[in-house]
Amino acid sequence: MGIINSAYGKFFSAYPWNYFATIRPHYNLTTYGSQNMMKRLVKAEGVERVFFTLEQDFNPSGIHAHLLIETKRKLNIRKVAELLKTKPITISYFQKIESIEDTVFYTTKYIGMNVLHYDYFERDQF
Repeated sequence: MGIINSAYGKFFSAYPWNYFATIRPHYNLTTYGSQNMMKRLVKAEGVERVFFTLEQDFNPSGIHAHLLIETKRKLNIRKVAELLKTKPITISYFQKIESIEDTVFYTTKYIGMNVLHYDYFERDQF
């Protein structure tokens, strides 16, 4: 692990994230489009903050996003898809977080190397 992604991992491990998701749509996620999706999510009732990274797929033409979500409400794939305005099949992985540190370090693993984009939103920003 590099110095930069390790620093991000330590910093974001301090937050009480509840859920982890991977979004892998049939179309390429763009920086602008993914930011709009995350803004919609963080504006939803009970969602406190969202951190996400955009990464290249194994298939060079594909891009996916990893999301960390802190919320005061129960979420499921259908609800997250609804809030992101996408289809549930787009969310290839969704789980309640058991180990915050492991999940955060997985999400930040390419920051400072070859992550395409990353961003952080808090409910209070909007």
